[in-house]
Amino acid sequence: YGSSIVKYNDQNIIIASGPNGIDYSKDLGATWINLDTANYWAVKLDQSGFGYAAGTSGKILKLVIEEL
Repeated sequence: YGSSIVKYNDQNIIIASGPNGIDYSKDLGATWINLDTANYWAVKLDQSGFGYAAGTSGKILKLVIEEL
């Protein structure tokens, strides 16, 4: 489905979306943390730590990295 990789405060953040939800990793994919279990088709983060995920039925999730 969708993924985004961004460098934020000298740390690589990976975020992935799909039919089982949206998850992120702070350690290049060794471990994952779930954000939501809804179906998301696309995700994008920018280097400021801000982004969106888009899902089924017009669902939009605002993403903000607050602190790592």
